[in-house]
Amino acid sequence: MGLFNFDVRRFDIYRKVPKDLTQPTLTGAVISICCILFMLLLFTSELIHFLSGEIVSDLYVDNPGVSTERIPVYIKISLPRLKCDHIGLDIQDDLAVTKWDLFENTVKNPLGDDGCILKQIS
Repeated sequence: MGLFNFDVRRFDIYRKVPKDLTQPTLTGAVISICCILFMLLLFTSELIHFLSGEIVSDLYVDNPGVSTERIPVYIKISLPRLKCDHIGLDIQDDLAVTKWDLFENTVKNPLGDDGCILKQIS
């Protein structure tokens, strides 16, 4: 019998306070006004900051000191669900020059049963 008297309304997280228990107070009004003014200040300052955006365009050319045409790239990729037989390495630069199946200075090491680690050796 106790199970059937269970009231689901006890789980209501949006409970309503009866109107006869609510009273406006001076403290509540001051806190409400301060909060509204603070939100307006934040909104206004963010809007001004957004509208006064500054576009900056900089270009820096790196001078490595030693005249090399290639930028050194070091990789170590773990592919835990791909066999080493299915891995290829293609490199393309910003001038759309592509090198297919580039494996110089790289090794493929099996990882467990199905995976593979592709890494560059020195």
